[in-house]
Amino acid sequence: MDNLDRETPKKEGITKADVKRHEKKQAFLETLERSAHNISLACKKHNIARQTFYNWCKEDSIFKEACDDVQEGLLDLAESMLHKKVREGNTAELIFLLKTKGKKRGYVERQEFAGVEDAPIIWKETKTYGDTQKESDR
Repeated sequence: MDNLDRETPKKEGITKADVKRHEKKQAFLETLERSAHNISLACKKHNIARQTFYNWCKEDSIFKEACDDVQEGLLDLAESMLHKKVREGNTAELIFLLKTKGKKRGYVERQEFAGVEDAPIIWKETKTYGDTQKESDR
């Protein structure tokens, strides 16, 4: 949110409407952070349409960056909580972490195929059509 604060309209020709819009965006960002980046909830609280939010993001790169910072903060919090649960030895969180971060060590749900040093994989496929078989290279 600091990004938006430092860009408070200061240029000549800035209207009261511009200042009011800036203040509304700042208040929206504070609500967005308190609502865990729930856009619908923040829009409802500030009586704006979701499209207004998306327009603000499209037209105002500083506002968009501030929204992205709120989202990153939420992800940081979630990762911290996950790591805390892992340190506590919670099985579900351990499994989740290993499946997402431990793939290179073999912790995967599905089989993943890669060639030697990630070279392409070449295989032969046999298809049966009636009484004849056809072999093809892939």
